[in-house]
Amino acid sequence: MLKLTHLSTLIKTSLLTSLIVYPAINIAALANEQETEDPETITVTGIRNSLKESAYIKRNATQVVDVITAEDIGKLPDNNIAEALQRVTGLQIGRDAGGEGAGFQVRGLSQNRVEVNGRSLISNNSDNRNNSFTGISSALFAGVEVIKSPSASDTEGALGATVRLKTRKPFDTAPETVSVTAKLGYDTLREDEVDPELSLFASNTWDSSLGDFGALINVSYQDYNQRTEQVENNGWRKLNGASYTNGDVNAVNPGYPVWVPRTNRFQRFDYDRQKIGLDASFQFAPNTELEFFVDTTFIQFDSQQSQPKVVVDLKGGFLGFDYQDENLTTVTHTDGSQQGFLMAANVISETNADDPEFGQAGWVKFNPTNQLGEEQQYALAFGGTYFKNDYKLSVQAQTSRSTNDSKNINTNYLLAKSEEVQQQVNYDFSGKGLPQAEIILPNNRSGATFDGLYMTNVWARNNDKKTGEDSLKIDFEYTLDNGIFTSFETGLRLADRTASRKEFQLADLNNYLSDLDPSDPNYDDSTSGQNMRIALTDLPTEVQNMIVVTDGEFMSGEAGAVPRKWITLDHMSAQQFKAMGDIVLALDDDPNYSGPVSAFNETATAWFDIEEQTSAIYAQQNFAGDNFRGNLGVRYVKTDATVTANQNGVPKSEENNYSDFLPSFNINFDLTDKMNIRFAAAKVMSRPNPVDLSPALNLAGNSQSATIGNPNLAPFKATQYDLSYEWYISDTSALTAAIFYKDVASFFKTGTRNEIIDETQDRNSDGCTVALANEGSDVNCTVAKAQEDEVVLAFKENGESGTIQGLEMSWQQDFSELLPAPFDGLGYVLNYTHTDSEQPGQNFNQVTGEELPLPNLSKNSYNAIVYYEKDDVGVRFAYNYRDERLLSNSQGGLAKYADAYDQLDVSIDYALNDQVNLFFSGSNVLDSDVYEYVGISDATFRYRKTGPRYTMGLRAKF
Repeated sequence: MLKLTHLSTLIKTSLLTSLIVYPAINIAALANEQETEDPETITVTGIRNSLKESAYIKRNATQVVDVITAEDIGKLPDNNIAEALQRVTGLQIGRDAGGEGAGFQVRGLSQNRVEVNGRSLISNNSDNRNNSFTGISSALFAGVEVIKSPSASDTEGALGATVRLKTRKPFDTAPETVSVTAKLGYDTLREDEVDPELSLFASNTWDSSLGDFGALINVSYQDYNQRTEQVENNGWRKLNGASYTNGDVNAVNPGYPVWVPRTNRFQRFDYDRQKIGLDASFQFAPNTELEFFVDTTFIQFDSQQSQPKVVVDLKGGFLGFDYQDENLTTVTHTDGSQQGFLMAANVISETNADDPEFGQAGWVKFNPTNQLGEEQQYALAFGGTYFKNDYKLSVQAQTSRSTNDSKNINTNYLLAKSEEVQQQVNYDFSGKGLPQAEIILPNNRSGATFDGLYMTNVWARNNDKKTGEDSLKIDFEYTLDNGIFTSFETGLRLADRTASRKEFQLADLNNYLSDLDPSDPNYDDSTSGQNMRIALTDLPTEVQNMIVVTDGEFMSGEAGAVPRKWITLDHMSAQQFKAMGDIVLALDDDPNYSGPVSAFNETATAWFDIEEQTSAIYAQQNFAGDNFRGNLGVRYVKTDATVTANQNGVPKSEENNYSDFLPSFNINFDLTDKMNIRFAAAKVMSRPNPVDLSPALNLAGNSQSATIGNPNLAPFKATQYDLSYEWYISDTSALTAAIFYKDVASFFKTGTRNEIIDETQDRNSDGCTVALANEGSDVNCTVAKAQEDEVVLAFKENGESGTIQGLEMSWQQDFSELLPAPFDGLGYVLNYTHTDSEQPGQNFNQVTGEELPLPNLSKNSYNAIVYYEKDDVGVRFAYNYRDERLLSNSQGGLAKYADAYDQLDVSIDYALNDQVNLFFSGSNVLDSDVYEYVGISDATFRYRKTGPRYTMGLRAKF
């Protein structure tokens, strides 16, 4: 952590100073540099030329836009689309469990639109609208535009920005171009794997008697393996009154609520991922007035994730917490009330000498989980453009589909009940480093052998998610010769979008032995379905062979008391797990039963089906004068949505219909031939995510946290203003600054309520349920104890208005004509963003009473890219930093935050000749870790390490 802190402080100071104080360089020399070239003359290869074309596009745009251009065919500046986007001012990204960039926010907002060549890129998950980019190879794209101020001709749906991914076209590519890229990747935590990646690009054009024809194909394949290690929980819980006396500990009740970490997981993620991407484009121009195109994109992303984990579940009603006064952190709310967080304690179970099995069961377990995913995305678009004198007519249609099939499988290994109640855990979650947990098992059990352990369940769940969109877009433009009015545009867009989800859970179809009367001599409930308890040593040999010990030490190199090795499931497919499960589940079957052992039954409460039809028309007037240009227009859009889902056991459909007028205005003033000022104003809207609309319950297994949607949510709406200043010092150097303001008419706010979802389900494994308490047959199962099976149900509702405002600054400097050799290869790109938000009376930190900001908004973020490019060598260091941010308003009743995060990436290129390049890259080279917390900064939610990753390869172009 020390090295990161020093680097962060150094770069932060340097960047802010640089953006405020321009260095003493030769301004006169800069002023005399050459004007920007025409784009057709730019050969986009290398770092400097990539920045050069990006500056050209930004400078000549009518709207407020930022641009990323590939340094060569198949080479965006970063290995991942999201990670390339984080270099843009105002744009912040998230990361998945493997450390890869996934998802993004623009100016603090997640409600953005993603397009490919101006057409929708639909989500790879029907729960959301935006694509996470995890399955998409950056090799398919030539560049990215981030459009922050819309025009009436732009498709609606972006509250923050429209991100437009651009592929290459055959008519824009030199004939007979072929490019091949081969890479090998290495993950430092997954030391025994080397990962191949290959991409092939080919494009050509032909002249014929019928006209000009062009064809382009871009194919990529990547097979890569990653490892992540982390400690996380599913939130903290309040101690109940009994916990102060259980086990003869905690004799003194502090008199206010005390929170303890609930379900804590010490887990490893081993990822095996494969990406296949195909982009094909065909163009045909029979004459100079007519042009047709067909574009198709196919993406397949397969992933297998093995999760060996140890679970320490501190939510049971029989547990007691012994602690010292200094371990209790007390927090005072703005209303004067107090709450405590127990950062460290010795945890034991209440026991009874007369009953060896009395006490807390299942609170330390070895819980291997495998997750398998298969995503497919495809899009087919076709259309054409007709030019005639002053008219231009464009027509394009697209159909796109996305499927996301995920399979989750797990089992549990626990001690005998008489030994479970003797377990002891000493935890210490203080500070922001690795959370500690010393697990003491009785009778010298270790968890790294079969000794004393029992298999207690076989569980599997499949989720099938589908998204689709069909659209038709017609645009007409008429060129005017009437003073400042240059052209008039109008058009329409029709779209039909669908999103659906189904869930299936594994069910044991025959429980013969456990269904017998307990008086029957053949009665046996030890092997029954989800309630089995079979000694691992008694399992069939083929099942025992599927249980292994984790390789290597968990959190190797990190000091402290954590589990290091334990038993887990071997890496296996869903089919192999089903076969293993059937062997175990069949142990309880009737000897005369010949039917299937198990089946996947649909979960009635989880499904939803949403159809959304939109129609839009627009009119836009473009204008230009001697020193200004811009556009003024309005877009009208109508949305008709039908939400169908299971509500209280009954399928029900609800309508959500609305319409919006969206005016927009963009103007650019040229102060000099190198300086300009832009102003933009617009009304924008974005529709809710499907999962937020669906009233279907989203509850995983035995979890005590769930979400539910609201079909009556209104769309997000905002009025936004942008003002920017741009100084293009040269064609490769620029200094820009922008301020923005968004008045958001409708934020969502998150509410929570506690409910017993199923009165017969024992969610905290203390042997007490509401049904049992109501029977009154067990004196140890009281109504108060049974309430600990409550589920914290989070839901969204329409909230009040709020504002977002901020400042963006960027400085791109090339020293090729300012410094003598060899320093003339130096250059840098620096940017800084400050964003703030206000949501009066919306959501508050439940512990401190402080008003919460927008989720996923970091107030400060910045990038520092330093490069050296000269002759045959190119070197690039890219550093990114973002402040802490709110992740969600409620995680088990507490606000969840992510701590500040920074990362350094590096890349090196060496040209062997004009056709062949060697390259090397490293991401997260300083081994940054992730820290998240709930309520207060020391209440750990997640501590994660992903490690550095390195790539080397060869690129050849002919």
